[in-house]
Amino acid sequence: MWKGWVIKESLADTKVLFKTRITNTVLEDNSEGGKKITWTVYTAEIEDSKMYGVSREFEKAIKPAWYTHFTDGKTLIVIFHGKSFRIGITKAGEEKDTGITDFVAKEKKIWQSAFSYGTGKGKVDKRYMLNVK
Repeated sequence: MWKGWVIKESLADTKVLFKTRITNTVLEDNSEGGKKITWTVYTAEIEDSKMYGVSREFEKAIKPAWYTHFTDGKTLIVIFHGKSFRIGITKAGEEKDTGITDFVAKEKKIWQSAFSYGTGKGKVDKRYMLNVK
């Protein structure tokens, strides 16, 4: 089973959420540029056999400058608009209501490619990227 965290406001098309099982919903307040924004963060689960297809759907549904991620404890999938990366991990950090944000990669070159893509073509601000060592 894969578990991930999806910010509703990051999706151009929320229909992709019907391909997941939502197990928790948290409202998270953020302040950016003097504006208060509330994000809806879903904890979502996807069956192993469906992960590949659903990750492709997320690539289409997620807006540029955003990403989402899922893990099964051995692999981390980071999904950007137009592309996703599968990274082998040796450790996942502590899970919180809004997700796991710290990972130790066993495939550091793939993580470096994901980070470069995400902060380049993916247009994600470096401050918001996962912490992967």
